[in-house]
Amino acid sequence: MAQGRVVFINGRYNERTLLEWLPGVVARIVQRFSPLQVILFGSLAKGQETPHSDIDLLVVLPHVENKRQTAIEIGVAIADFPVPVDIIVTDPKEIASRGNEPGSVLKAALTEGRLVYEHAERHQPV
Repeated sequence: MAQGRVVFINGRYNERTLLEWLPGVVARIVQRFSPLQVILFGSLAKGQETPHSDIDLLVVLPHVENKRQTAIEIGVAIADFPVPVDIIVTDPKEIASRGNEPGSVLKAALTEGRLVYEHAERHQPV
């Protein structure tokens, strides 16, 4: 198999499931961006993975100036993983002001997601 080529067969990417790729993706984000939390949400968090699923992650950083640019930077940092990943970036200030907006992706991630990483100094979810 050529390097960098993604082969999807029977729910597996290069012979691994999305969940099997998740720890590596999260570790890279933690190493490069030092988030407060990383929350897995969407179909994978609910155990409803399909052939069209991706890894949906809410990355909570201490402070974010430009969410879009930061999400792009995270995407570049994990681009060598052969799995589709959607990144949403937020910070505690946005969670406090918009975390309960009905129908928002942020609220869905916070209420239905699974905490997959939390900084050692944090003792409870944001």
